[in-house]
Amino acid sequence: MSRRLHLLPPWPALALVALLALGACSRYGLIAVERIEIASTYSVEPGIKWNYLLGQDIELWTVDGLSLQNMFFVSGIEDGDTLLVGKPEFDFFNESKIPEYREGFSLLDIREWIEASYAQAEVARMETHDFRPVRFGSKKGVRFEFSFTNEDGLSQKGFVVGAAIDEELHLIIFTAAALHFYDKFAPEAERIIRSIRIEGDDKPAFN
Repeated sequence: MSRRLHLLPPWPALALVALLALGACSRYGLIAVERIEIASTYSVEPGIKWNYLLGQDIELWTVDGLSLQNMFFVSGIEDGDTLLVGKPEFDFFNESKIPEYREGFSLLDIREWIEASYAQAEVARMETHDFRPVRFGSKKGVRFEFSFTNEDGLSQKGFVVGAAIDEELHLIIFTAAALHFYDKFAPEAERIIRSIRIEGDDKPAFN
């Protein structure tokens, strides 16, 4: 698949550099306060209006700017895919060492795969904690919290929630500036996670 993230240093937030991967094929607009379909696989219901950027299997939401807060949806990760891929004009990490996702990964394997991807790419010194199983709609999922300080000295924090649906991994990553913006927008991010509804299901998640 071609949905892998194209990264450029420095890394103020994963979603900020992922923006580069959207390229000319992307489209943007305003998210309404209504149920929104993600990748024809599941839907979520925001409580406020967000700006969005949409590319192939990658969707970014922000209110005030990607480096201040963002919701990052990555869909359709299959066996053999990597989370990160470099751009040829920038040799800041060895793409051959980026770990591949494997079908059948356990929830712990998924966390370790994400951590190893970031560590190998050296995009951030991420600290993770509070790893736990959660519900992703009707599916068994995984969640963990993270924090890091970017090269501009801005402290960021957030969480990753993910699950395998029809043999493909789907991730939602919320990141915000630790000062003011995380506390302000974390309740909205939690609302979005609680609202996840898998296509064909009748009930949202209750984590």
